[in-house]
Amino acid sequence: MFTDIGKQLASVASGGFSVSALLCAGLAVLTLALLVLMRTRWGQANPLAKCIVLSVWAHFLLFGYACVTQLFVEAPPTKRGNTFEVAFIQDDAQQEAQPNSPEKQPPWENLAANESTPPTPVSLDRLREPSSAQALREADFQPPELASTQPNLSFEPTPPTPKTRTPQPPPLAAPQTPRRAANLTPAQMAPRETPSQRTDSMATPTPATLARQDQRPQPKLLRRSDIDEIEQALHDVQTLVEAPHVAREADAMQGLQDQLAAAATAPVENEFGPIKAAPLRRLGDGALMPELFQDRFQPQRLALVLRQGGSEQTEEAVSDALQWLAANQANNGAWRAAHFGAGREMRVDGQDRDAAGARADTGITGLALLAFLGAGHTQMEGDYRQTVEQGLNYLASSQHANGNLAGNASTFAAMYCHAMAALAMSEAFAVTGQASLRAPLERALHFSLQAQDPQTGGWRYRPGDAGDTSQFGWQVMFLKSVQLGGFETPAATRAGMRHFLQSVSGGEAGGLASYRPGQPTSPTMTAEALACRYFLGEQIPAAALRESADLLVSQLPNQDKANLYYWYYATLALFHHQGAAWQEWNAALQPQLLERQRRDGDFAGSWDANTVWGGYGGRVYSTAMAALCLEVYYRYSPAGLGR
Repeated sequence: MFTDIGKQLASVASGGFSVSALLCAGLAVLTLALLVLMRTRWGQANPLAKCIVLSVWAHFLLFGYACVTQLFVEAPPTKRGNTFEVAFIQDDAQQEAQPNSPEKQPPWENLAANESTPPTPVSLDRLREPSSAQALREADFQPPELASTQPNLSFEPTPPTPKTRTPQPPPLAAPQTPRRAANLTPAQMAPRETPSQRTDSMATPTPATLARQDQRPQPKLLRRSDIDEIEQALHDVQTLVEAPHVAREADAMQGLQDQLAAAATAPVENEFGPIKAAPLRRLGDGALMPELFQDRFQPQRLALVLRQGGSEQTEEAVSDALQWLAANQANNGAWRAAHFGAGREMRVDGQDRDAAGARADTGITGLALLAFLGAGHTQMEGDYRQTVEQGLNYLASSQHANGNLAGNASTFAAMYCHAMAALAMSEAFAVTGQASLRAPLERALHFSLQAQDPQTGGWRYRPGDAGDTSQFGWQVMFLKSVQLGGFETPAATRAGMRHFLQSVSGGEAGGLASYRPGQPTSPTMTAEALACRYFLGEQIPAAALRESADLLVSQLPNQDKANLYYWYYATLALFHHQGAAWQEWNAALQPQLLERQRRDGDFAGSWDANTVWGGYGGRVYSTAMAALCLEVYYRYSPAGLGR
């Protein structure tokens, strides 16, 4: 019955009348009726009858909906048995009479009928070639900017890098033979490695090296008293020659001058032993080491320190500082600036420098390496060979394709980082002659030359910016060092540097200096400019020299907040100035540095960063700068600057 009703409704729908519309209308009527009964008093009269009517109407709508959606269908017919298919086949004679067709042949017959191609053997060479994806992965292993400029800093096989270290460029090779004992006694400088480890890490001297050492002439030692006697005799004879009636003593004076000139290049001996040995040669290429750097490698350096104004305490402080720096070097060879407090905004002189120094890893690493190099430790000799080697590897791996060594430093720190890192690399090359350092140095030199402002002759935060004296000093020291290493600097570059120094000069005699042209002079910029004049080999007028020294001596190191940047350049300048100004400065500097060095726990040997610029550079900056101040007695020989 239900099925018949559904068929009738379906036939009505197929005839054009919409059953869905009828059901929707009925539902609307039902809903409206319920609302009226609920909201009015009509629902109170005969409610039961009304509910029955509405219920019947609702069931009718549901029934219609069920029929339209075919909820009730006919049951499928019941199977009455299996279905069989009957086919007639031909007899054998009829089959043989018909030709064979491909459709009726077995599959293997069809395959055999096709042409078969013999397999092509695979070449073993092809199997060994990397896939394109593998080649791309290998090509992208290095950053695109560094992929074509990655230096190879090894010239001899070295042991593999420990697994705990990050991938680094090929390490700098260790020396074949220990040549100079440039360090203090074990009691004065504790090595980073044990004696057995150092012995194992050094190669056995070759017969050729031993032959060269045997053939080297042994210098004749002169005592300090001998030189004093020659000087006194020369003074006496020179006094006599000034009188016309004793002109015959001129020959005697010439002979004494020749003796004194010979004594200036001969080793000197005193109660500590020989202070200076014969001219030293570089381990990498055998060339003569520049005279500017030779004092740091003297065998009895303590005697030289005492003669120049240092002490055993200053050397112990340097030794402790180097031990702390070596112990806090990262696995990749860098010193992490931010890890040691760099990047704190100090607003020095009221200027916000965006916390410069937080990413200045290359610059901080360069300063730390300069402290090791200044004490006679290179990548080829000394107790910290591995430390210096890894630091140089890090700097080389951080170099950009255009030669910039700033790494990821921010704007206010980028050019400082480049110059400091380049200075460390150039000193390492100048004292060793290691050929693998030449290529990265050439790129670094090219970048510095291109970054110089052609109008002012200076350097600043970006290449081509008008210069300032603070940036200028680091570039001058780098260009001086790289020139001593054998690189050429254009005459226009040197002329531009002299022009910039003249533009920032001030004072009555021109001995003071300012940060930028036209600004007031300051002790810090005066100290840096005076050091630059020495490194550039300028003939400084006596009045200007006296004016510079007087200003620096008026601002001696004291108990106030330390300014290691000012102390560093003033120490360099006054050491080469010598005289009473140097003695007064040195007497004030030593106690301040020695008292401020930490002696406790993990900080032992370091200096706190609570200095004028310490917030930007952190503890490594403060430690390296303080150590460089205490190395002034032998770091740069005054004779090497042409005085």
